[in-house]
Amino acid sequence: MIKNATIYRVTKPVTIVHDNLEPMAFSPTTFTQQKSLGWVPHGDDYGWLVRVNSGAQVMRLRVETRTVPAATIAEKVAQVCKAIEQNTGRACELKACDESSAKVRYTNHPLLTYEVQTHLAQGKQPTSLAMEFDDRVSFTLTDNLQLKKIDFGDKVMEKARFHDINPGDLDGSLAIAIGEFRPLLAELIAALGGFPETQKA
Repeated sequence: MIKNATIYRVTKPVTIVHDNLEPMAFSPTTFTQQKSLGWVPHGDDYGWLVRVNSGAQVMRLRVETRTVPAATIAEKVAQVCKAIEQNTGRACELKACDESSAKVRYTNHPLLTYEVQTHLAQGKQPTSLAMEFDDRVSFTLTDNLQLKKIDFGDKVMEKARFHDINPGDLDGSLAIAIGEFRPLLAELIAALGGFPETQKA
């Protein structure tokens, strides 16, 4: 199942087919390369790079990096641990916009309190916020509009079982995710004020 998502807006219709991606198919790293990325098939698609599911086009990108020194790995692990620590928990993190960069973090705490409203009035901005959509999907929304720690609730799984959708296979998990993301993103975009109007030249 999808656990993290970065959402981009496509401003005009786009149709992607296998032939478009084939020149950018994945090739393993060579001795002189530190990193290689490219499109790969979805396992049982007999080499096809585009999979169609629930009206959506699905592509799979593979990234391969060469082994790096242990010290570099340790440094990266420390960075990842810090990021996980910052994003773990429910409620939200507020950060001042001035030079102080003061932060206040709430975990399992009601957000509609006088204390929280005071921090917002003082100019602190939320950097992460744990949310739940329609008692179906929970996630953490970051300040750069990424969805992290996505979790599909019991209602979603029950609906999938009723329609004989198996969340354990690729098509099943994609059908569930695509079906839930469409109304979730529509509501989220509306709550954030919608798309900016296109300015006329």
